[in-house]
Amino acid sequence: MDKDERIRMLERLLEEKEEVIKEQDMRLEEQAAMIQEFQRVEEKDDSQIVVNEEIGKIKSVQSTLLAIKGFIQVESPVTKCTEVMNRLIMNIKNDETKQIVGIEMKRFNREATEYIEAVEDRLAMIQCNQFDAADEIPELPEFPVFSKGFQNKYKEEKTKWEGMNKSKLVRKF
Repeated sequence: MDKDERIRMLERLLEEKEEVIKEQDMRLEEQAAMIQEFQRVEEKDDSQIVVNEEIGKIKSVQSTLLAIKGFIQVESPVTKCTEVMNRLIMNIKNDETKQIVGIEMKRFNREATEYIEAVEDRLAMIQCNQFDAADEIPELPEFPVFSKGFQNKYKEEKTKWEGMNKSKLVRKF
């Protein structure tokens, strides 16, 4: 083999090797593109799972709020409080105690109304999709309770009434 033939043969080999390298480069680029696409799809799936979990948590909070709202509508704490307190005021002789009962009734009704409004506000915000996560929903305030001072006065008055009712029963017999 002469020198020129050898050079041509080496050039052909070199061209073949370059062709193989180009094909491998193209395969590597395709694989890299596929990997990027898989990663993008995986990230999308992961974010979709997180979104679905958050939607589930928000729905759970909404369900709890709807249950609270239903309970409040059925039990009507403001109306019941007003009725009980008005009966209490009618049966009490002491003006100071009547005043305490009136103040307690107003405070309880105001706080209960604020609580009811807070429940309704949160429900409205959930329905308007204002939250991306359940932990963004503001906590509800505590439902109001009667003050210790009022509870003590109530127990005193209840004891007096029970004593008066027993003495009335004894007189009848």
